[in-house]
Amino acid sequence: MQAGVRLALRRGAPVTKLTRSVPMFRTCRRWVYPVEAALRTLVTEPKLIDWVRLWVWMVGLGLLAPAAFAGAQAPDAESPMADTRLSDIRPALERIQAQAEAQGLPTAWLQDKVAEGLAKHAEPARIAQAVAALFERMQLANRMEQELRLRGADPTRTLLRSFVDALSAGAESAPLAQLARDVADATHSRDAVRRAALTVAELEEHAIEPALALSMSAAAFRRSGVPGLNALRSAARRTPPGELQAALRRVTAGERAHGPGPGHENESAHPGGPPHDDSFGQSHGRGLGRGAARPSAILGASCLWRIARP
Repeated sequence: MQAGVRLALRRGAPVTKLTRSVPMFRTCRRWVYPVEAALRTLVTEPKLIDWVRLWVWMVGLGLLAPAAFAGAQAPDAESPMADTRLSDIRPALERIQAQAEAQGLPTAWLQDKVAEGLAKHAEPARIAQAVAALFERMQLANRMEQELRLRGADPTRTLLRSFVDALSAGAESAPLAQLARDVADATHSRDAVRRAALTVAELEEHAIEPALALSMSAAAFRRSGVPGLNALRSAARRTPPGELQAALRRVTAGERAHGPGPGHENESAHPGGPPHDDSFGQSHGRGLGRGAARPSAILGASCLWRIARP
């Protein structure tokens, strides 16, 4: 063992590369090497030099390791989890985040939900409830995705996100899972399943009852496939609320079976931020509520610009 220690600590050994690559070791080297050089002037016996180096490194790492571990456990100063208003619920939030990370679920969605609650000045208890509810939907959506056994990777988790959006908008898990299985069996396409769930979510957010949104999406897919789903979303966006259900029924019946082509449809009006729901009292609606300006705001800004222009 002593021979192994001496070999590891000699110049050129692999431990030198380790101390240059690990941040904690790099910090330790800044003061260990000067101390070691000073001790070498006092210790001239070659065998003792190896042990001097060993003990200096052990003391240095022993002092730095607790601080490094505490820094790893503390929330990032820029993270919403570091907000002082969350002190009472932070342990619960950290447990949920740790569980999500262990299950391979996107923890950024949970942090975005926390940030949303803080921005809306929600009570900490309500933020904790919203994050817990979102985590449950993420787990359910993850099981639904895994049951489909679709080929191909989805590194951005777009299918998972569409399932979570549909569940957040009010869809029941059983009929949503059945729609996903029907589309997957017919197309073997992850993108087609994503579009089906996205259609359900968008119809629900346009005040269509969840059961009706599911049945319309299923009927449109059976009749026209993915173009039928695209047509439903397109009709939901451009039809006034009072005429929406009638227009959607016409699309479901096949009167307007073609939606916008690939690359021309706004598939997700709020791709960033947490999955949309009403945890903090926001109104439904993807297009105007998040990531897009209202037409009245655009008109007002245009008028102000014209007035201010010399």
